[in-house]
Amino acid sequence: MENKSKISQYIDTVWLAVGELIVALLIVGGYMIFGKFDYAVVTGATLGGTVTVVNLLILSVGVNRAINQFVEERGIKEMDEEEAAEYAQKHGAAVRGAMAKSYIFRMLLMAGSLFLALVTGWFRPLATAIPLLMYRPILYVTEFIKVKSAKRGE
Repeated sequence: MENKSKISQYIDTVWLAVGELIVALLIVGGYMIFGKFDYAVVTGATLGGTVTVVNLLILSVGVNRAINQFVEERGIKEMDEEEAAEYAQKHGAAVRGAMAKSYIFRMLLMAGSLFLALVTGWFRPLATAIPLLMYRPILYVTEFIKVKSAKRGE
């Protein structure tokens, strides 16, 4: 059961990677159609897609680590409402602080990839930015597919 749990924690990252691959292929195809294709399109799409997938992976690992630490420190002792509220207030700030650090790091990673694309000639900035912008739409589409397939399974 433990293995399945670990795999299921990161399945969204796998789906995002597949979605980003599709987006990269569409970007390359679009540049080819308009006759603007060169190696920088491929490297830009690869950079943007990779940063997006790494971003979600960092988020997943950070959230799971914070939750596991929170649960581990809590233990198995039964708490009444007052004790639970006090514990959550005391330790919730540490979890929020860890999440804030993770958010700042992930935003700097995304901004750094765009800066790298703009400054160097190795990446097309638009080909780098599109995968970064497709982060949420890909996650929405995968959730939609999951819900639809779950409904079919019922």
